[in-house]
This record gives sequence, structure tokens and C-alpha cells, in this order.
Amino acid sequence: MMNLRQLRYFCEVADAGTLARAAERLFVAPTAISMQITQLEASVGGALFDRSAKPMTLTPLGLYVLPRA
Repeated sequence: MMNLRQLRYFCEVADAGTLARAAERLFVAPTAISMQITQLEASVGGALFDRSAKPMTLTPLGLYVLPRA
């Protein structure tokens, strides 16, 4: 089940481009963001970010979810 924190973290990572930068903006640990994103991905049934790219890029699913978040 997704929650508002997961959606907030997802939007921040999409805007910041990296977990580290998003963590700095949100004043939380990068691991906390990573865990929340992983749980959100489990809820929506797929990867939201291409983690092999630097900065991370949104997958097609991520591009679909972002305006709805």
C-alpha cells in the first residue's frame, strides 16, 4: 500500500536526480528514501527509476506515475 511519504520521496528524487541530493533536501538518510521508493515500486508493480543511469532517470512507469503523484 502506498502512502504520502513514498509519493513525496518519489517526487523529490525525480526532481533532484539522485537519492543523495533528495535526502539532503528532505533531511533524511538516503537509505530511508531508497527503502520507501522500493516499497512504492512494489505497490505499483514495477521500477520507477533506471538506477543504472547517473543521474537516475524515470522509467516509462515512473513517467506515468509522476504527474499523478
